[in-house]
Amino acid sequence: MKYLFSIFLLFTSFSKAFSQNDEIDSLVINPKSVIAVSNLNVLYRGIENPMRIAVPGVEKDKIFVIAENGNVRKGLLENEYVYYSDSNGVDGYQLETISVFKINKVDTTLVGKHIYRLKNLPSPEIQLGSISKNGKTNIAKIKDANAVYAIVPDCVLQYFKYDVKSFTIELIKTSGDTITYTNNKGNIIESDFRMELRNVKTGDKIILKDVYMKNSPTGIVSKSKQILEAEVE
Repeated sequence: MKYLFSIFLLFTSFSKAFSQNDEIDSLVINPKSVIAVSNLNVLYRGIENPMRIAVPGVEKDKIFVIAENGNVRKGLLENEYVYYSDSNGVDGYQLETISVFKINKVDTTLVGKHIYRLKNLPSPEIQLGSISKNGKTNIAKIKDANAVYAIVPDCVLQYFKYDVKSFTIELIKTSGDTITYTNNKGNIIESDFRMELRNVKTGDKIILKDVYMKNSPTGIVSKSKQILEAEVE
């Protein structure tokens, strides 16, 4: 099971209440358990999404939580729950409904129903220094490049990241010579090859490939499918 980071859910109470049989007329039924989510109401499939659930005035052992397209289990911390789903949805997009119930002596009462977007985890994009796109690149960016990165663009997950573990760079000179540099010790470009980059000239080409990266916090190491090609201008 893969692990994750934080989707923190805050609960506030309101006066109006709906029973288990009331009609759904909005995204949230019974504002007793309205959820304010720091991650823009998004849950991610294939990882564990921690959340905190607390209904004001109701003891934690009297709260029951279910999800339509995934599973919700109690966590280790106070009021902590963990959501997980491997449901595919349609083209990776799906709505998930999490319902919160209060356990009574003879039945249960719905105290909140909350809808989220269930999405795939975003893919990282490889980057050489500040160079992130193929094509002609300012010579100053090449000379300043000192590391390789795997960036997750526009990701709302604070602790979801990739650490580069190894990579290969090819420097193809206009003279026809090719210098191949491989680093298996992390994302830093070592001094000898950095000197080669500082001496590039207009028309030289740089190819970044075979980037292996480790995901945090899942610990999974994978190879990027991307190849970054830049031409010095």
